[in-house]
Amino acid sequence: MMKFTEEFESASLSKKRVQRYGSEIMKLEKDYGRELKARDIVEEAKKKLSPLHDYFDWDIKDAAYKHWLTQARELLIVVKVRVINTETGRTVPLRTMVSIHKKTKGKKIRVYVRHDAALNAPAVRAQLIEQELGYLENWCSRNRERLEELLPLANGIMKAIVKVRLSFKAKPA
Repeated sequence: MMKFTEEFESASLSKKRVQRYGSEIMKLEKDYGRELKARDIVEEAKKKLSPLHDYFDWDIKDAAYKHWLTQARELLIVVKVRVINTETGRTVPLRTMVSIHKKTKGKKIRVYVRHDAALNAPAVRAQLIEQELGYLENWCSRNRERLEELLPLANGIMKAIVKVRLSFKAKPA
């Protein structure tokens, strides 16, 4: 059994802000007496005195542009291409473009590259593999405690991740 606290955390928000936002979200869920919808949060946040107000960009032009960027990111990941495994003849849909990090002027930025090009460039391929291993690790850490039925699976995945990383270190670059 798990006991949820009112201690909130976020990788992108300060401890003070995430605590304020998390507490307000919990309060709203209690006040509404039902599950929350994204529009509930927006409607509450529109109120200038709402603890959530400063999280949102209320400048329509800026908000629209940010929304368009989000839509562009979504478009880049939802369009898939059918790929044929030449050994088995099976086909599988894969994202046409994949997201990677690239250093530009000393800054790490996210860019999108063709999936096939990424798989054929050793450094980019290694980055993709590390990203996927990171996703699996995050899945394991999220689920091994909250869904005890998944503990054996999560432990097996973590052992496999260690093996994969060790095999990468053993290969010459």
